[in-house]
Amino acid sequence: IIKKNPLVENRVWVNCFAQDEDEEVRVQARKAWQALTTSDDDDDKLQPPSILYAIPLLPLLSNNEPTIAKAAAAANAYAMMSLHNTSSSSSSNMMERNVTKLCTTYLEN
Repeated sequence: IIKKNPLVENRVWVNCFAQDEDEEVRVQARKAWQALTTSDDDDDKLQPPSILYAIPLLPLLSNNEPTIAKAAAAANAYAMMSLHNTSSSSSSNMMERNVTKLCTTYLEN
């Protein structure tokens, strides 16, 4: 259910980057993410989210709560890097659209 719902997937993904004061949240989110992506529990490297990750993530970048905004920024950057490292043209196209949307949103505000 989590991987089929971009909003739920996004919330687990963002919590993988929770700040230091939320270490237990980060640890549990990373365990959940690794279980979802069937990656090795001992591997600190996270598998990338689905290519739709940015849609629910963008509003969190301007959240009034600094810890949420910082976690969203870290999650966005990691996802962009992870998806960029895949050779899929659809991932590259989606990343380009996400960066364009991010820049457009920033300039409009």
